[in-house]
Amino acid sequence: MNPQLVVIHNMILAEAGYTESKHNARITQISQSNHSDISDVIHAVCQLYQDLYNVDKYNINCGMCEDFAHDIAYLTNNQAIPMWNDEIDDLVLNCAHCVIYYHEKYYDSQHPFGSTKQQLLLWDIFADR
Repeated sequence: MNPQLVVIHNMILAEAGYTESKHNARITQISQSNHSDISDVIHAVCQLYQDLYNVDKYNINCGMCEDFAHDIAYLTNNQAIPMWNDEIDDLVLNCAHCVIYYHEKYYDSQHPFGSTKQQLLLWDIFADR
């Protein structure tokens, strides 16, 4: 039986029960695994967030996106770059979203295969509301 995922928008890791030692232990496990590409790393980190914080990919994007992006950056030896949407273009939004820029594509928890257009990632967040 799977417990229900928490659906609370704009939850940050601290509110979800973040413990540095548990989080870092799982990140270390992921770093020692043989992930062939960034999509595998993103899937693994999404699973970490679901296991430790009981959140789905949508809710990672709604409050935990910066932590998520920094975890991905760490796991790619800083080849992936966390970027806020307002650093990328002049798109005016009522929210901020941190995405991952890697090899000329933008990624987040809901887009493990990336997009060349950052706006497409943001559209999914608003479409799910």
